[in-house]
Amino acid sequence: DFMKKESTLRVLVPILFFAVFIVCYLEFINNSNDALKFKNEYEKENKTHYKVDINANNTIKYSTYDEIYDVIKSKTGIIFFGYKTDDNSRFAINTLLKIMSKNKTKITVYYLDIHNDRDFYTIQDEKLVYDIDENGNEIKGTKEYKKLLKLLDNYLDDYILYLDEVEYNTNTKRIHIPCIIFVKEGKIISLEYADIDMGKKDLNMLFESDLANMNSDTCSTNEAC
Repeated sequence: DFMKKESTLRVLVPILFFAVFIVCYLEFINNSNDALKFKNEYEKENKTHYKVDINANNTIKYSTYDEIYDVIKSKTGIIFFGYKTDDNSRFAINTLLKIMSKNKTKITVYYLDIHNDRDFYTIQDEKLVYDIDENGNEIKGTKEYKKLLKLLDNYLDDYILYLDEVEYNTNTKRIHIPCIIFVKEGKIISLEYADIDMGKKDLNMLFESDLANMNSDTCSTNEAC
């Protein structure tokens, strides 16, 4: 019996190592494909939008809502909500990836374009109503986006519109774009918004601080980690 077990182990151990190797290799290939896909997708818009120069060895991962939920709940990573034709998104991710490359930071950046998944309101006859899309449908936001709002509730501002200095509160929260969230082991270290008017210097300092806080377990948000 002992000889049989030993013989079985000799067969199973190499198979197990081979299986692990294949899984790791496929993960590497997927990550490499995502990195190049993101680089090509964003640099393709350079002629008409804010010019970016994306490192081919970036850590971008095209993500799903379920992956984003998991990161917020229990994992470590940087979440990036933006889209390729938004100049502020391009400015933010270009800056972040350059800092990460300079510091040789290998944290995964989970990328998801939520722009068209959000709810949009407008004001008509002094009342809040849903905005209308090109097909005449009310833009109420997807259920996946609304679940995301609940998970990030403590870190988000109210969704408020203004008309003639009058405030109209939608009584919902809002994720503005671009939004960059630094998460460590399910703890939100910081949630940042960025725009070109901030300038490279200030955004560099902000992201450098966020990355340092990721390593020191320090929160830059007002909420306790």
